[in-house]
Amino acid sequence: MKPYDYMSDQEIEDVRAYDRLKKAKRTKEATPEMRAAVSKCVSIRKAIRQGRDPEAYEPYGSHDRTTEERLFDFVAKLPVYGGCWYWRGSFNNKGYGQFKVDGKMLLAHRVSYELANGPIPDGRIIRHSCHNPACVNPAHLQVGTQQDNMDDKVRAGRQATLSGEANGRSKLTDSAVREIRDLHAAGRFNQRELGELYGVHRSHISNIMNHRSRKL
Repeated sequence: MKPYDYMSDQEIEDVRAYDRLKKAKRTKEATPEMRAAVSKCVSIRKAIRQGRDPEAYEPYGSHDRTTEERLFDFVAKLPVYGGCWYWRGSFNNKGYGQFKVDGKMLLAHRVSYELANGPIPDGRIIRHSCHNPACVNPAHLQVGTQQDNMDDKVRAGRQATLSGEANGRSKLTDSAVREIRDLHAAGRFNQRELGELYGVHRSHISNIMNHRSRKL
């Protein structure tokens, strides 16, 4: 499937016209129709990569779209980690997804929690029961304190001498490792994208691909 399969001949021509202007560094001359067609093409391409229905396209920036609808543009649900929802948008320097609401950049997992459960009490944080900072599944999110969060880290580190999935600090389950290899072999994601999906660095994905780690 390709984005052009879901676009009209005029929309395709508008995308090509925009590309020509871009190569000539004259995008200021692009018409609103060209920009709309490019936005649609990008959105459909992203839907295909995430396994969503391309025909359910809605233009980014639509004023009638809810925060929840926009949030799901950046969510990939994969059957690993007991149902984590992987954030595919931008991340901060601590590995947490970030999402803009009303012009303000917020943490994506906090937005997801509030959409499902209501406001977060003052002074509280949102903990990941799955220990995966890239996850925004509200079923994996809990209100807690900073001390709760520190206690979680201590408990997760008790089995640090074990290897692979048995290690409580391991970021990837054995099933996740197998799925990463399958997704990469199928050409659905590159190593950088897989790293973002599973909350690990691209070098870790490379080691898995080359069987330098997790030799299943």
